[in-house]
This record gives sequence, C-alpha cells and structure tokens, in this order.
Amino acid sequence: MNVVVGIFARGGSKGVKDKNLLKFAGESLMARTIKQAQQIVTSEMVFVSTDSPLIAKEALSSGAKVPFYRPAELATDLSPEVHSWKHLLENISPIADQDIDTMLVLPVTSPMRRVQDIENALNLFESKDCDMVVSINHARKNPYFNMLEQGSNSFLELSKSPEKIVTRRQETPSVWEMNNAIYVAKIDYVKKLSNLLEGRILGYEMPTEYSIDIDTTLDVEFLRFLEERDKNVI
Repeated sequence: MNVVVGIFARGGSKGVKDKNLLKFAGESLMARTIKQAQQIVTSEMVFVSTDSPLIAKEALSSGAKVPFYRPAELATDLSPEVHSWKHLLENISPIADQDIDTMLVLPVTSPMRRVQDIENALNLFESKDCDMVVSINHARKNPYFNMLEQGSNSFLELSKSPEKIVTRRQETPSVWEMNNAIYVAKIDYVKKLSNLLEGRILGYEMPTEYSIDIDTTLDVEFLRFLEERDKNVI
C-alpha cells in the first residue's frame, strides 16, 4: 500500500475564526496534523490544500508541500470537500499516477486523534476489500429511539421505525457517527466519486474521548478543558 496524505484547510472558517491555526499543546492544529502525517509517510507525500496564505506558510514551515492555492470556488462554505480531494489528485498527478494507490485524509480539526488510530485505520483498509475506511464513534443519540423528524402531518416521529417496540436504547440497532478524523480511500475511487459514501465503506471505531471535532467555540472550550486536565492524553 503506497499512501499520499491530503490535508485540507480553508481560511474562511466561520464557527471558529482561524480554527486550523488554533494552538493546542504548544503547536497549531495544522502543525500537529502534519507531524502525525510525517509519522506515516515521508514529508514528500504530505500535501496541504488551502486558499489561505497564512495556512500555507504554517504548512510549509512544518514540512508539508503546498503545490498550489485552492481555487476560490472550492473554498466556500458550500463546496463539497470531495471536490478538493479530486482537485489535489489532479494537481499532483505526476506523483499520484506513478506508485500511489491510497489516499489518507487527515482533517486538521481532530486534535485528539492518535497516530495509532491512523495506523489502525490503514491496517483495516489494507486487510479488507473496500473502497474507503472512515473513522467513526458510537452515536450518542439513536434514530430508532430518541432522534426525531417532522412527519407529513407536522408532528414529530422517530427518524427510523424499529421492527419492534423498544423501551431502552440498548435494544436498538447500533448506529455510528463519522467523527471527521480519518479517511482512507483508494485513489481510483476518489477520482470518480461524486458522493463520499457511494462505495463500499468500512468504519474504524475510535473512542469517543478522542473524537472531538473543532467546529464551534464550545468545542474549543472543551478542548481547553482536556488540555488542562489530561496532559497525558495529548
């Protein structure tokens, strides 16, 4: 398995300003992500896609490659990130078309992700016949038990109807949520996909405590709490 790492970071985050450059445990989230990537592949195989000169500067100083600035149309709130994945592969094609068969995507906003999680996800991907492995954790809410949708009559109803009446969440089918920490995919799959989950997808389950994804100021406050309380986990 020959791997290229893609790290995708827009400059225009709204929920948390400049979240990709947020400091955690003495380094930026970008530098932290690049450092993890460098424990998996050589620096020549770590690429950052961004529209931000500040992020590009941080990425370059951390040893990653930034071969281009991401086009503006791929850097809006409405731009599906898979389009940026494909754009990256198209623009590093002299490398990707030679020996690389696997793309590893490491979101910057997953600061509690461990290198062993990345290695485990890669091992799962290599051992199974699938198109992609995504990192997951058990969902706190369950659509068969306590997640609701508005029905045609405007009243709330369960998102998914269980086969039999259940009174405890433990009686429902297991459901997971993608925690936006790790994606491992065949390059041929990435090149042709239009929807992230349209292929044969497997999940690598991460502990909830390592699954924080920075998206709101509350997430940042929780991260600061963990940073102060559990210095051994970072």
